[in-house]
Amino acid sequence: MRVNSWMVSGLLMIIMAVAVVFLLTMGARWFLNIRPAPGPLAPAQSGPLPKVLADEIKRNEYAYYLRGINDAVEFWSLTGVVPDTPALQDALWARHQASPDPLTASEAHAILQRVNPQATP
Repeated sequence: MRVNSWMVSGLLMIIMAVAVVFLLTMGARWFLNIRPAPGPLAPAQSGPLPKVLADEIKRNEYAYYLRGINDAVEFWSLTGVVPDTPALQDALWARHQASPDPLTASEAHAILQRVNPQATP
C-alpha cells in the first residue's frame, strides 16, 4: 500500500510541476503580448530650433572657442611657440577635450616635444 501511495503522490507532484510551468509560460506570453507594439517614431521637427536651444548652443560654442584661444595663448606664453601648425592645434584640442584644467608648463612642453621634437627651446 505504501508503494501505491508513494507513486500516486509522485505522479501528483509531476502533474503539479507541469501545470505550474504551463501557467508561468502562458502568463509570460500574455504579459508580453499586452504591451502595445512600438509605433512609428515621431517625425523629426523641421524648421528652426527653439530660440533658447539655439542660444545655448551658441553660448557653448563660444565658450569652447574662447577656451581654445586661451589654451593657444597659454601654450605660446609657456613655450614661446605659436601653435599654428595643424599637429599642434590637434594636440591642444585633444588636451582641451581631456581636461578642463588650465594648461600647465609641463603639459605644454610635453605636447611640444611629442609633436615637434626639434622645435624645443
